[in-house]
Amino acid sequence: ADLAASLYKEGLALKKEKDYSRAVSFFRRAVELDSTKAQPFIEYGWTLAELDTHQNGDASIEAFEKGLALSPEHVGALTNLAVRYGIREDFEKAEECYRKALDLETGLPRKLEILEHFGNFLIVKSKRYERAEQVVRQHLSLLGADYEASHEKVHNRLGRVLYALNRNSEAEKIWRDIHARKPPQAYICFNLGLLMETRLHDHTAAESFYQEALVLNDADEGARTRLANLTNVRYTEARRLLDQEHYSEAVARFRDAAEKNASDVRTWIDLAYCLGKLNDHEGAIAALNKGLSFDPLNLAGNTNLGFYLFYLGDHDGAEKQFLRALELDPDFSPAKSGLAEVARARDPGPDGLDGSDIAALICLVVGAFLLAVAWWWPLRDSSTGDEGTPAATPTTPAPAPDVPPRAVRRRRRRREAAERADPEPVSPRREEATALSRATAPPPLVAA
Repeated sequence: ADLAASLYKEGLALKKEKDYSRAVSFFRRAVELDSTKAQPFIEYGWTLAELDTHQNGDASIEAFEKGLALSPEHVGALTNLAVRYGIREDFEKAEECYRKALDLETGLPRKLEILEHFGNFLIVKSKRYERAEQVVRQHLSLLGADYEASHEKVHNRLGRVLYALNRNSEAEKIWRDIHARKPPQAYICFNLGLLMETRLHDHTAAESFYQEALVLNDADEGARTRLANLTNVRYTEARRLLDQEHYSEAVARFRDAAEKNASDVRTWIDLAYCLGKLNDHEGAIAALNKGLSFDPLNLAGNTNLGFYLFYLGDHDGAEKQFLRALELDPDFSPAKSGLAEVARARDPGPDGLDGSDIAALICLVVGAFLLAVAWWWPLRDSSTGDEGTPAATPTTPAPAPDVPPRAVRRRRRRREAAERADPEPVSPRREEATALSRATAPPPLVAA
């Protein structure tokens, strides 16, 4: 017995130093030598639980049960055993242990601690929300002025229960009261945002709360992710309108999405596409420049900017953008097509004549030849000496072809070139970047 007591004391010293691996061996030897005392079993079970391996789970439960067999009213052993049963998902036994511990505990601080663990267990582990509401309300009823600091967390726990029970207005009231009573906490802002987004479908309010949560805690990845998801919902709706060719409505949705998340380059690319379809090429260029300010190496953005500059006659600017796109992806066919159109627009053909100029010259030559033949042919007939045959009446000269002025021809040629450069919108993601020819009017462009 003396050796067991000595081993137990050594185990306690190691436990205090958090050397749990060595402490376990001392407690094990102590209970093997003396199995008549409850506390060594309870300490042995606690240390096994602290090491928290799968094998230790069952061993710690066995140790707590043996300790409770010797001391049935040990509140600490009951609470720890409830935790271990919860981990093993034996929810009925866990709840039974929590309730026994609450009935036995008389001290308020310890009772509040048990209620906190019990409430979290019912919410997170067993998801028995009706029972959780009873436990949390019991917890709140015991909180006095001395425990004001605990009110916020317990009220938040009640809000979580009411949210789970779909009692949304009650949850909103609780969270808004907490939000207004003191400097707001990031997790309260997140919970309000989640309620607004998933239950009340007020996306504007949800975004506001998520943004406030990020201001209070920049590391709140939950708020950041939910905010990005909301932005994506706006973008998806706008993209659906684009695909249905409702460009005016899509422009309004894309502008709204861009206002909420200006750094999403997809939104600016597709906004530019819709503006181009509405013949607002200057607006499209402004939108693309805004998007490229966040992502200068975006393939679709550089390509589309090149097309719009080309439409407005800025061949140098268009060439620069197409070359930049080809630096990003040398095989990107829309950029290749755009660069080819720039080259065709700049090359007037041999000796300063393009194709339309040459065609007009051929028409003039042929017309002059026909006119000469018309004058020469009747003269040949009258020189035969056949006096009984009157000379043929001279043929009326053929009119010269109606050739438009050179400037008009050049504008027509540029317009036709622009109409040929109209690839199908494609994704900015490299693996989806393909180009298809279309027979529609410009603008073309690569959609985000």
